[in-house]
Amino acid sequence: MKPTQHSLFLCIAALLLGSCAMNSAPSSPTPTPDTRTVISFGANSMERDRFISAIQSFNQNNVDIRVQFVPLDDLDQTANAQTAEQRIRGIVSLADAALTTYITPDAIQRGYMYDLAPLMDADPKFDRDDFYPAAFANTQADPGIYTLPRQIHISTLYYNQDLWNASSLPNPPTSWNDLIAAAEQITQKNGDTVEVYGMLDTSWGAQPLLAGLASSDPAFFSTPLDQIQLDSPPVVQALERLNQYVQAGIILVPIATAENPLDTASIDRLIPDGRVGMWFSEFTSSDPANQPSFAIGTANMPTQSLPPVANQSGFIISSGTQHPQEAWRLISYLSTQTIPASARNMPARRSVAEASGVFDTLSDAQRSTIEAALMTPPVQTAHSMTLPDLNLLTSHLEEGISLVLSGTDPVQAASTAQASFSAALAERAPTPADSADAQPIVVATPPANVTRPDATKIVFGDTDFGLFGDEVIRNLVETFNQSFPDIFVEVVRPDDINFSPMAAATDCFRYDAQVYTTDTNDILDVQPLLDAEATFSQQDYPDAVLDLLRRDGKLIGLPYNINLRTLTYNKTLFDTVGADTPRIDWTPDDLLRAAEQLTNKQEKIYGFVSINNQNHRSEVRFFVDWLDGTLATDDGMQVRPNYTDPAVIKAVTTYRDLRQNYSPNTVISGYKQDSPRDNWPYKPIEEKRAGMWLNLGQTGYSTGQALGFDMGVAPLPQGNTINSAGLIGVSDALFISAQSQDPAACWSWLKYMSNSIGDMKPKLQGHNLFPARTTIAQSAAFVQQAPLGAQETYNTYIDLLIQGLTNVTIETEDVYINNDYWLMQAVDKIMQGGNVEEELDRAQAIAERFLRCYQDENSDSRACAQQADPSYKE
Repeated sequence: MKPTQHSLFLCIAALLLGSCAMNSAPSSPTPTPDTRTVISFGANSMERDRFISAIQSFNQNNVDIRVQFVPLDDLDQTANAQTAEQRIRGIVSLADAALTTYITPDAIQRGYMYDLAPLMDADPKFDRDDFYPAAFANTQADPGIYTLPRQIHISTLYYNQDLWNASSLPNPPTSWNDLIAAAEQITQKNGDTVEVYGMLDTSWGAQPLLAGLASSDPAFFSTPLDQIQLDSPPVVQALERLNQYVQAGIILVPIATAENPLDTASIDRLIPDGRVGMWFSEFTSSDPANQPSFAIGTANMPTQSLPPVANQSGFIISSGTQHPQEAWRLISYLSTQTIPASARNMPARRSVAEASGVFDTLSDAQRSTIEAALMTPPVQTAHSMTLPDLNLLTSHLEEGISLVLSGTDPVQAASTAQASFSAALAERAPTPADSADAQPIVVATPPANVTRPDATKIVFGDTDFGLFGDEVIRNLVETFNQSFPDIFVEVVRPDDINFSPMAAATDCFRYDAQVYTTDTNDILDVQPLLDAEATFSQQDYPDAVLDLLRRDGKLIGLPYNINLRTLTYNKTLFDTVGADTPRIDWTPDDLLRAAEQLTNKQEKIYGFVSINNQNHRSEVRFFVDWLDGTLATDDGMQVRPNYTDPAVIKAVTTYRDLRQNYSPNTVISGYKQDSPRDNWPYKPIEEKRAGMWLNLGQTGYSTGQALGFDMGVAPLPQGNTINSAGLIGVSDALFISAQSQDPAACWSWLKYMSNSIGDMKPKLQGHNLFPARTTIAQSAAFVQQAPLGAQETYNTYIDLLIQGLTNVTIETEDVYINNDYWLMQAVDKIMQGGNVEEELDRAQAIAERFLRCYQDENSDSRACAQQADPSYKE
């Protein structure tokens, strides 16, 4: 890939731990001074690629201006710890112009944003009539305009026209009370069974609760956030009403509880089966058999159905800019660019909306509804709640909703929600004093462009790029480009992210180490590069980790991070009850004893929770391994299931006792398509009601530090024979494409990337990932951000790897692993009171029939499964 010149984006100090040796580059000619006016534009990195293209076009057409992109992700990550005004001040201090989802009256009064009205009036090319009337809204009685609208959110009510007509309902409701009355009229019950629900709410009860509050107590949402009391009578009454609506079938809130596990497949069928009167999100299905046979009506949501929110999604200009005219030219241009359009989110400009073709995708009824909403000016409010404040408030109201729908008294639920809400507010930084806030806004200056025109360009591929958390990798790339001006790294996410196409489209790339191709012709052997390395040695990687990436005598990639399977726990809860924290030498009795100490069913606190619907099978396997059992045997002639082995019986019994007595998760899910699933199994953790959970692979959950409790991790308990197989594995690896025109440049970049912890933090929070390089994983910088006990867990597992305790598993168990349906079915039945030995014996017999068919006749797996068990529903 030939060299090219690129502009550097703004760097936000990625955390680095050293640098990589490079050959000194030949001196370059003195660059021509750049006399263009430099302005910065800020937005979330999710929007970056779209804006970069528009910015490049703008730069080409405005030769006197150079625009640089500024990511605002760091401000988003601290949103809950800031007031709305603090976040807005942060935005206008980072960028001359920015995209934001809201402004506030106080931010206007404090003078954070530039008044756009004079710029609009002075621009002969600007046509305000091109914007829908719904676009412009002042947040206070101020003649100025502080936001150039970009997008309008449309709240639409969808309803089953047949049910609506059969209930002889009038026109769609115009108030929340009318909406509830219509839902009540549509609801049909046969005894305790709800045959038709009035409405389906997928906001987990938040939207009905907020709407009910807005209807019964409008002043509630005009109250300053720090003066709101979630245990006040209006909130308690709203929780009571919501619970009554849910119990009566008027509202269906799909929240899974221990008493009411969800059947996702059945819920997905409710709308097309005609069992729901109204819903709030457009129904879509690619399955022709899942299409409604009735007409779907649409209407605008009642104007009083939600609290008024000052939400002006659009462009702002910082009052601290030194270049307001240039910034206006930029945002005026950006407002004309194509953006994603849908029935829920419409472009603010008529011309952009019409060019998007979105109206052609709508039914006549939808189009009429949306056009009516677009032509209706918004309600002018002087004191309305900001979007981040509403989100913070809603997150704690949802805690009360979950408790009430699980059977908690509304007064107690509201009190619990208020306690966590108060704690969250206490963590917020105080609003700046007027004297401090009087300091003028100063926009940060973007760094100079230091990339050489003759730099070698390499394309680096990342499958996560552009989806989530990619600002860290962007910062790392930009810092590298500044540090090594003779190499320019461009990071991309190719359209086809399968392994071979990824290798063909890039010079080097990061990829899931568990999914790579067996064809090593796509990639280079990096062993010679590692052997010749002077800045770090092969000894910085455990041999067993490197072995996981060896194929045909080649080291096909450089391990980037490793995944540790752990027992994770709420240490604050352990300390509260005085329980001993987990250790590697724990016995099953130790686990059950701790779980019993932690459990308080009256307070809905549980000693153990399962954190993923698919994690149940991994949990069963863990307990079997822990008790030195094996789920399959191989006599050299045939693989047989081993479910009736005493060790397996003991393991399943222990697992049953744990789940039945000390967990809210009493149903096994994920082993068949129609098994019940929990929409958000992490809620007990977030609500500080979970003592322990197993992180088994990439289904971990480790955000305890942000949830108001100390989170700890410990090695998985081991049996009499320590078996480290499966305890540790390579998660992501760095590969060099065989077709790369400059492998040496790629190697320089991959070394630099492997030497940083910059990309570890968000992944560690989501899973239990550690840097693959031992020196980085043991560095003070990484240990400081890792959970409690992470360093000890890492060292324990590395010691196991050094001892060579790896890969001691039966390879032929893979045959069983690919179809463990009957084992999981047996465990599920055991959870519901079935006899352990009888259910495992039955599962053993069916699994044996399946394997005889599959191995002897070499038949299709599904056909053999159905032959072995006619009730098979995988």
